[in-house]
Amino acid sequence: MGSIFSRIDSSSMFHRSHMAWTDAKYFGDLVWRAPRLFLIDLGEAGKPNHLNAFGMGGSSIAILLDGRPLNDPLTGMFNLYDMPMEFVEQVEISTGSDGFLFGQGGTSTTLNFVTRQFNSLRPITKIRYNQSQSETILTDIFFTQNVARSLNFMVAFQRHAGDGRYGNTALDAWNLRTRLRYNISERFNISLTDFYTKSFNGFNGGVDLATTSTIYDNVAAAVRYGDATEKLTRRDVTLSMIGSFFQDSSSISQLSLFYSNNVREFNDPSLNYGRSQSSSFVGTRFTQNFVTRGGEALIGFDYQEQKSQLGDGSHVIVALFSKLAMHFGGFLAPSFFGRYEVHRAQPSLGFGASVPLTPTPGVQLFAGFNQFVSYPTLVEAYSRDTSIVRSLGAKDQRQRFAEAGLRVKPDSSVAFSLSLFQRVINDASGFLALPSSPPEYQKVVMMGPYDARIRGIAGSLMLRFWKLEGYGTLTFTDYRQADTTKTLVPQFLLTGELSYRDTFFEAALDAKAGMRSRFVSGHQGMEFIPHLHLYAENAGPRPGQFTTFDVFAILRIGDAQITLSWENVLNTNYFITPVYPMPGRNFRFGVDWIFID
Repeated sequence: MGSIFSRIDSSSMFHRSHMAWTDAKYFGDLVWRAPRLFLIDLGEAGKPNHLNAFGMGGSSIAILLDGRPLNDPLTGMFNLYDMPMEFVEQVEISTGSDGFLFGQGGTSTTLNFVTRQFNSLRPITKIRYNQSQSETILTDIFFTQNVARSLNFMVAFQRHAGDGRYGNTALDAWNLRTRLRYNISERFNISLTDFYTKSFNGFNGGVDLATTSTIYDNVAAAVRYGDATEKLTRRDVTLSMIGSFFQDSSSISQLSLFYSNNVREFNDPSLNYGRSQSSSFVGTRFTQNFVTRGGEALIGFDYQEQKSQLGDGSHVIVALFSKLAMHFGGFLAPSFFGRYEVHRAQPSLGFGASVPLTPTPGVQLFAGFNQFVSYPTLVEAYSRDTSIVRSLGAKDQRQRFAEAGLRVKPDSSVAFSLSLFQRVINDASGFLALPSSPPEYQKVVMMGPYDARIRGIAGSLMLRFWKLEGYGTLTFTDYRQADTTKTLVPQFLLTGELSYRDTFFEAALDAKAGMRSRFVSGHQGMEFIPHLHLYAENAGPRPGQFTTFDVFAILRIGDAQITLSWENVLNTNYFITPVYPMPGRNFRFGVDWIFID
């Protein structure tokens, strides 16, 4: 239930069996494992982050929970901190030519969180505790048990709180999630999920360079806004059904009915400034896949109605999509896909194809392309906020994407991938941050329409030998607007991890230890605008080149697991978003403990 690919891949590094052997506190700590992805972060726990793929982020990336959308229709954003790791069974990532197929509004990349499903006659309880610098503590407790024949109940609570390193960065966020799942038969079941999140964040606007000589001194550094805060309240309710109604049990039908409501309150009493925004959406998604000897087919239907104070208050999205994959032995497996969408009364047709070619076992060549239309968010299309200066109105963007590459995996000890990609965008638009000084709140200019082109190389390498495992990724991105190079994200990303795993004391202790490094080139960057809750092209100090090293250990003893992380061992001073210093050298400790009966 919840998989957009209609299957669970336990060999994926983003499957729970592998994610459990990392020291990740939340999924943002694992983004580096997926080439082409880059996470823009503010350096403080719980603060809004900005996921990028191919140099594009925000509304360009569809964030799904069991196949249903999570992106806020106002800004297109979703904070990855709001997704508890204990809720996730697998993360499905599609950055290729079919990345637009499952996202509403013409998204180029899809990230789907497939949640954990339980069916246990015995009570299961798990406690997760994680503590890091600045008294930052994450606690997650879940309980599940079948309360009747074939009826499972799950309830979980997470709280993430901390003082923050700098002034006015306190965090208090909590999540309550409940689920009832009824297995009506071996071929049909239904679940009702309530996912409720509430957070309180201090928004200091970063370090004030005009009054601070050393921005990395968290005691002496002055912040831009000492009293600005944001309170977010969000509820996501989903009724999901999955069934196998055909003779072939692998032909799966899935239906989701969903409702989401978001309320954001921003307040700065020292400047007598306050604003409240709310949005909600209700919708349904149906998918049906068919599996035959010669291939697979998928058909789907999307409906979503968005409501907010912007525009005429109600906006409807309706779409039909399909995918056909044909198998010619084990040699050739072309796929063809398309999505017809009517977005706020504007129709469009997106289509594409991919062709994997397997000349010998373990070696695959692939190529793909797509063409589709992406639409502006509600803020981009309708906002009349005085902090947003408009040059021209936002237009629907026409995107064309092509990729080609190579995958090599002769056995479980070696895996290599390398791809070349290009994306061309016509009538693109974006926000540019304007320089400002406190107490004035920052304004942004909405630029566009303009043409943009993104070219790059992405690759990964995994090696296993004896009890050692190494994994690394490379991404090069060249982003141009009207032939002008824009480094909104770093051009070069190099990441790597080397680990050793073994058992000790007659297998009573299962341990893994390793080190991780990341190199990021200097770039122009994106700037966070607190009162608008969005990211804009940076017009201030540019993030410089940096390299970090982390050391970690994971110790599993029976039903308990301990994680130890020594992050930024060299105490590198750097920032990704101007000017929010990233954490210096720090130590993180975590415990996971599961109880049965």
